[in-house]
Amino acid sequence: MTTTTDYDPFAIFGDDVEISDRMWEQFLAAATTPAPVEPTPVIRCQGCGRPLKSKISIARGYGSECWRKAHRRDRIAALSVGYTDRQVEDAIETIELGGAVRLRGRIFLIVGHNGDVYRATTTGQCHCRAGLASKTCFHTLTAKLAA
Repeated sequence: MTTTTDYDPFAIFGDDVEISDRMWEQFLAAATTPAPVEPTPVIRCQGCGRPLKSKISIARGYGSECWRKAHRRDRIAALSVGYTDRQVEDAIETIELGGAVRLRGRIFLIVGHNGDVYRATTTGQCHCRAGLASKTCFHTLTAKLAA
């Protein structure tokens, strides 16, 4: 094994080439100096602007919390088709206040506006007055969102 000082990189040119001490010093300096390392670009969350660290977050472009919020908005929009804006607001408020409790499977107990408790399913059945008349009510949307 040869060390840096034993190895003569200019030997391929033969004995006719005169190597100055300055050329030799420049070669040694270049051989021992590490190559500059490019800093990795900071990828930021599209929702809040914080730097992303995990590979999954970088691939999505969102951090975990912003991803949950974005998915929540998409899910609410997808499930609320056929409901009025007021029903959507009431369903979200009921969930935020803890007024939806899973009874079993797809059946939920939902607290209504007057404090009455109704059974509603994720498939759209409810035993409130509107549900019995086959109309849409916010109880069924609450059950879908809570599921």
